[in-house]
Amino acid sequence: EAFAAFDAEHIDDLPSEVFDEFEAQDIQNLQDDAVYAIGTEEFALLPIESLAGFTAKNVDALNEGVLEKITSDEFKKLNSESIKSAEDPGYIFTNLNSKLISVKQVEDKLPEGWEVDENTGEFNVPEGTSLTYRTFDDSSTSIPVEEVFIADSVDLSSSFSLGGKGGEPAETLINEGLQQSSISNVDLNLFTLNQDQTGVVSIEGSGTYENIDFNFLASKENVEQAPADTPTGLGEDEGGFFTITTSKGHRFTLSPAPDVGNLLNAIDSDFTETDSSNTNTSTTKTSKATNECHSDQKIKLNPIGDVLMQLPESTASQIRAGKQTKVHVSVLFDAFKEPANSQHCPNNKCNWAAMPSNLKKGFHFPTKLRNTRAKQKAYIVYDNGVSQSFYPTTLYPDKFKALVGKIEGVEKVVYQADGGFKVTYKGTPSLLYPTFDTVVTELEDEEVVKPTVKAKKDGTFSYSVQDCSRLVTTPVILEPL
Repeated sequence: EAFAAFDAEHIDDLPSEVFDEFEAQDIQNLQDDAVYAIGTEEFALLPIESLAGFTAKNVDALNEGVLEKITSDEFKKLNSESIKSAEDPGYIFTNLNSKLISVKQVEDKLPEGWEVDENTGEFNVPEGTSLTYRTFDDSSTSIPVEEVFIADSVDLSSSFSLGGKGGEPAETLINEGLQQSSISNVDLNLFTLNQDQTGVVSIEGSGTYENIDFNFLASKENVEQAPADTPTGLGEDEGGFFTITTSKGHRFTLSPAPDVGNLLNAIDSDFTETDSSNTNTSTTKTSKATNECHSDQKIKLNPIGDVLMQLPESTASQIRAGKQTKVHVSVLFDAFKEPANSQHCPNNKCNWAAMPSNLKKGFHFPTKLRNTRAKQKAYIVYDNGVSQSFYPTTLYPDKFKALVGKIEGVEKVVYQADGGFKVTYKGTPSLLYPTFDTVVTELEDEEVVKPTVKAKKDGTFSYSVQDCSRLVTTPVILEPL
């Protein structure tokens, strides 16, 4: 019972000599949080016989650093059935060190239906299997997670293989898939995919499509083995989100993402009307997403693309009545980045004094936000003159979908690429769309609030969900299609 109650802080507080005394039954009772907190030095101190205690429930909680350094002898001691039955065996295999662990050793621990290529170490898995590539390492970036959170994204230089380095990397496969696609006579051969220092992915045009760029998050949670009849290339899921299926059947669902560096600059800016150089790369950097929770984060980019962002004071006063020190909105960005106005931003430099009011840098919200049942949309013009639209949405859309799906009569709920939800209620299709009236309330320390959806007297709904020590509440409107 004591070991089952351990969390990361307890593990951190243990003196190193204690790890010499761990037994298999002790490890068997550790929860995920505690297992993840075991560092490489502590893991090396564990008696090798104790490693048999890792179970299907906690073996895939070992952190990436530990998995990278597991030796052949240590790997042998890990229970084969535990790895086979783990929720995320792919995470274990792709983070091992292929110089220390052989393909032959891995074969004995593969789940049913999995195969591994003896030459490349690449895995072939049944359709519907979640594919856990290595996570993008942005440790060289400098902004702490207290400022910006970006959900773990796939390291596109890695592959779904033993150690994550065998065979063809994801970036190569995705670019090949992109070039095998066509949309409305657009030549996708002129678009290439790149991953910036934060892990966010851009798809950038060239030639005829110069300056036609898109921003996405290739979340590690949104990759799966597609059915065998899925065509290679670009597609859309039921909600209108882009997917790219590779020649190996790896289907990446891409979440739209903001230009994170420029967005943070905009939040921190007073938006003074001075000339600003147009630079495609920002000096702003963000740290790797971790299990840490911080209620003062100005930007929180979640795996599905929902963003909770704090507005600058000048903008906040335009959309909220009364005095509020912090105003947040929960939004979903459009992946397309509108090019800067060529007339007012020649040679990568914008003349803000001459810029039309609708192209001034900063946030642009509709003039009427309150007491409207119209679908809402806003946009931001970045320091480089590029703009990006965004829509109100709910924070953690999957939680909202789960709650709505439990309402009697609801048959289907589909999250849409414009931040809304299509819902079939007693056979009638309707649309649920959030508004920009997000309200964030600070909670007491260690207070836990379950997500809720409540009907209001005016016919709207109110959705509340906890994020760290804050409660995020968003009004949602129901309209028949």
